[in-house]
Amino acid sequence: MWFVKDKQKLKNKRFFLLITFLFFTSYATSKIFKNVSYQDISIIGSELFSIEDIVANSSLNFPTSLIFVKSSYTERELKKNLSLKNVSVIRQIFPFGLKIIIKTRTPIAYGKGIFKGKKITGFVDEDGFFINEKYSDQVNLKKSSSKIFGWKENFK
Repeated sequence: MWFVKDKQKLKNKRFFLLITFLFFTSYATSKIFKNVSYQDISIIGSELFSIEDIVANSSLNFPTSLIFVKSSYTERELKKNLSLKNVSVIRQIFPFGLKIIIKTRTPIAYGKGIFKGKKITGFVDEDGFFINEKYSDQVNLKKSSSKIFGWKENFK
């Protein structure tokens, strides 16, 4: 008789696990297709950039489903357009949203150059990357920094 009771307990556990698995699967699926909006974006690592800066310098359009956010493509766009050292775009189901982790470049010299026929001012980091003045962390720039005039992309 104890053999029948153990089988029944095992059957009940399996049923409970199946129901739990189905619940979490349906929950995750519903979140994947939910639209992401501005309120669902969190930026970590830098207070220089607003959500508007991120959207303006990437191909993100809102509202869009979480599953259709191209995270690796958006990372490349942001890294190039905002002169970032590193950026990670993470799609999260729980808590729902889009997490953007930013690592900025540290400017070491003031720079001026010509880009697409326009004079631009900004800074140059230790790797030779030009950082637009609008997107630079000037707090870390020392008062006795160098100045570079006529900076070109191939000077890196």
